[in-house]
Amino acid sequence: MNDNMKETARKIARMNSAALRELETALMEYGIVATLYNTNTDSIFEEEKCTLFLRKSGSLKLRLVKVIKEQFGLGLREAKDFVDCAPCVLEENMDYDRAEEIAMVIREETNAIIEIL
Repeated sequence: MNDNMKETARKIARMNSAALRELETALMEYGIVATLYNTNTDSIFEEEKCTLFLRKSGSLKLRLVKVIKEQFGLGLREAKDFVDCAPCVLEENMDYDRAEEIAMVIREETNAIIEIL
């Protein structure tokens, strides 16, 4: 299963009952019959933790240092050390939503390659 499929499945799994019914109706408009069940998925994802991994720092290293410094509340030296040691783990056991937010900021503002594991 490719990453886009996994991300789509993750988003569907996080939907509440009303959103699932709306999705089911939208799929029917395209001739797709689906039965989607909500089994209290909120409790499944409450404790979902992940690791934010900096694969490659790219050419905008100074911008990346600034973003990492801001996002993690680090000092300049600590943030620079992360950028210089890539590939490396930025943070472990963090909430998936927070990791996704930080990864999005890093991707938009720098050309670094970052992964959520």
